[in-house]
Amino acid sequence: MSDVVIPVDRQKIRGRLLRPAEATGPAPGIVFVHGWGGSQRQDIGKARRLQRLGFACLTFNLRGHARTWRQRQSVTRS
Repeated sequence: MSDVVIPVDRQKIRGRLLRPAEATGPAPGIVFVHGWGGSQRQDIGKARRLQRLGFACLTFNLRGHARTWRQRQSVTRS
């Protein structure tokens, strides 16, 4: 599992990339997007199970969630 930083609108979204252990090249991928009020923590278990099946998985915290919860007032759905 690798920590990743995704730049978005002069801010940083933190996530985790889980690649299959045996993968040496491209692998099918799944992006996990949590619901409002959630965080990537709720998806890590599912991502690990899918990683063992050969999928690369990306989890991340949307802006205004987890460590960036103070930004929630400035987050819109558009």
